[in-house]
Amino acid sequence: MVGKARHAKPVVEAPAPAPAPEPAAAPAPTPAPEPAPGAAALAPVPPVPARGLYRFSAVDIEGETRPLKEWAGQVTLVVNVASACGYTKSNYEALQPLYDKYKGQGFAVLAFPCSCFGNQEPGSDAEIRDFAQNTYGVTFPLFSKVAAVNGPDAAPVFDWLKLQKGFEADIGWNFGKYLIGRNGKPRKYYGAAWDAAIDGDVAAALAEPFDELDALR
Repeated sequence: MVGKARHAKPVVEAPAPAPAPEPAAAPAPTPAPEPAPGAAALAPVPPVPARGLYRFSAVDIEGETRPLKEWAGQVTLVVNVASACGYTKSNYEALQPLYDKYKGQGFAVLAFPCSCFGNQEPGSDAEIRDFAQNTYGVTFPLFSKVAAVNGPDAAPVFDWLKLQKGFEADIGWNFGKYLIGRNGKPRKYYGAAWDAAIDGDVAAALAEPFDELDALR
């Protein structure tokens, strides 16, 4: 007897593996924006060494400690101010316009209230601030009232200033003014009365080229 033919099972091929996805291309770097026509590229500004006066710190009129190195490399006028002095009006009315005129060129007035002459700054820091701002529109930095500018209790800033050669004399009254150069060294001292030469002296100090190495000498 002839047996039935056996049918071979069809061969089923396994599906080919799907191709691996190609890695995504890295995004192209964003090109730097083109400078505006005629605009000069800004070079990094190196830090200015804090030397001389600018090594000190002082508490400002709001009670915050301010390192004077904030003004390193600038020209400053350090003044002991008072609210009830015969020289108050003439000095404040000259100091604020001077500050407005030159602040954009790297100039600041640093005012330190003191009641050591005739008790002519008797108020609190808040009262001193309000008086200066409301009466004379003061916007330059005001510091907390210091106990003295002469003698053993002198604030460190004034103690140091009077140790400098040519500036050893005591401050004679309110509104003594020290012109400080970019290197943190005193250049000139002015007494209580406003001196019309201050404007030109500030302009001259600002116009001098500043050698950072000079700040290290």
